[in-house]
Amino acid sequence: PGDDKEIAKEGVSVANKFVNAGVVGVIGHWNSHVTIPASEVYNEANIPELTVSSNARVTERGFKNIFRLFGRDDDQARTFAQFITEVLKKKTIVILDDKTAYGQSLADEVERLIKDRIQVLMHEHITTGDKDFSAILTRIKAMKPDIFFYGGYYPEAGLLLKQGRELGLDTIYINDEASVDPQLITIAGEAANGTYISQGTPLEETEALKSFKVRFKKRFGREPGIWAFYSYDGANILLNAIKETGGTDPDKVIEAIRNTDYVGVTGKFQYNEKGDRVGIGYIIYKIEDGKFIPYWSPFKGML
Repeated sequence: PGDDKEIAKEGVSVANKFVNAGVVGVIGHWNSHVTIPASEVYNEANIPELTVSSNARVTERGFKNIFRLFGRDDDQARTFAQFITEVLKKKTIVILDDKTAYGQSLADEVERLIKDRIQVLMHEHITTGDKDFSAILTRIKAMKPDIFFYGGYYPEAGLLLKQGRELGLDTIYINDEASVDPQLITIAGEAANGTYISQGTPLEETEALKSFKVRFKKRFGREPGIWAFYSYDGANILLNAIKETGGTDPDKVIEAIRNTDYVGVTGKFQYNEKGDRVGIGYIIYKIEDGKFIPYWSPFKGML
């Protein structure tokens, strides 16, 4: 394993270390701003990579060795835009992001899709790792927005929710799929309740999923976050490809992954020519009593 510390430069260093160690496949990275440069290293070395990163660029560069385990940001942005304009139907919104390849690109796309139908009062950025957001939250409170959208990861999202509620920022909070993690509830506490969050369609409580949850908790002492499920499926897809081809020849393994028909704990896996997972969509969840509850689907309406 390697820890990229959610830093692009560290991700490249980890990638080079993996290449030099002769790894035959990679499950990762998580952050899009890390995955994009690290994947160039894996592509040059022709090492198969399976990632949960959702930035569209991940699979838009013509790399044949990279496969996405989850959905794309542009699909997520369209779901948000439809939910904001057709379901919430409010007049004003404030947009904040963390300046990462994931958070900012998602927030930019959401703004592009909604700006002609709702007034965007502000779109600004925070810095990942910061702990005190009282200054910018006070500014946002003065604007009295109907909706507060944040593009970024759960550590900052949790603090924004907690500190925003404490300041009396009375608005509709919307976070992205990078906030779907038990740690968001740990950080924000009761302040998380009422927040809308995007995520893939609900995972079916199959015996395989239940078994994985039990084994994960036994080994790590905590409940698995959503990304653990997708990464687990990625590891199995890679191992199955190696088994199917009878070796670790990268071209054969990559081709086997591209033609996979694997059914894992997160559902069925099939890939298009770009390496995007086929048939995975987004819905909106609402946090109630500290739990992520399916709320609305662009295909089915209210759930």
